Amino acid sequence: MLFILALFSSAFCLRSYKAKHAEIGEEFSLKINETAEIEDKALSITFKDVLADSRCPVNVRCFWSGIARISIIAKKGEKSSELELTLYHDDEKRFNSYKIKFVELKPARIAGREINKEEYEASFVVLKSVSLSGSQQP
Repeated sequence: MLFILALFSSAFCLRSYKAKHAEIGEEFSLKINETAEIEDKALSITFKDVLADSRCPVNVRCFWSGIARISIIAKKGEKSSELELTLYHDDEKRFNSYKIKFVELKPARIAGREINKEEYEASFVVLKSVSLSGSQQP
């Protein structure tokens, strides 16, 4: 019985950590602690946390749209970096030869309702960085 339970537990754990596949230039979404692999696993991005969410609720009129600030971990080979991205400021971060852009955060805020961390889903686009001469950076 313990063997069956151990087998089931290990299979569940392996499935829960499977990374999503994403393409350069195409939008993809991650929930907190999910990972996407880009360019045949050359780059991985993990959505770690929502650090701030002051976006204007959809059922309220605001004079300011507010911001959403998140943290991600970008990894290429042995190099990794924790990055903060902010929505509504055209924020993008460079990591190695990539530009990582934070596009959207769901769900939308609603006045009087708190969003649980597990509900959040962030959308990203990853592009190759290009130098001023037009060639790709190493």
